[in-house]
Amino acid sequence: MIRRLTPAGWQTFRDLRLEALRLEPAAYASSLADWTGLPESEWRARLEANAVFCAFDGHMPAGLAGLRPDGAVIMVYVRAACRGRGMAQGLMEAVRSEAQERGLPQVWLHVHKDNAAALRLYGALGYAITNEDGPDIVMARYP
Repeated sequence: MIRRLTPAGWQTFRDLRLEALRLEPAAYASSLADWTGLPESEWRARLEANAVFCAFDGHMPAGLAGLRPDGAVIMVYVRAACRGRGMAQGLMEAVRSEAQERGLPQVWLHVHKDNAAALRLYGALGYAITNEDGPDIVMARYP
């Protein structure tokens, strides 16, 4: 099940986001230090500013993906034990649907050139490479 997190879900957001940054630091532009220690009000504010979706394995949070107002796809993460079960695709579909509802002309994301699994996923979902700059690749899709 995929659902959008509201500010009331800030603890779920916090726990998954910090886990992602701790376990997969190379996958993100932010660092664990950037997010550790944020007050509850900041976690809530980030959920108000961005559309953040959570995948659940039963009742357990299993993954995240977000959409900024400018169309950037952010914070994509699925717990290792839950990978390969379609959760990332579900999260990305929720993001695409949100972008379409907002009338955004495209959604885009950054991915590290060595992240083969993410590159395969995004390519299979219709994202195309629009720019390669050092270790980062920018991919975009029209919702």
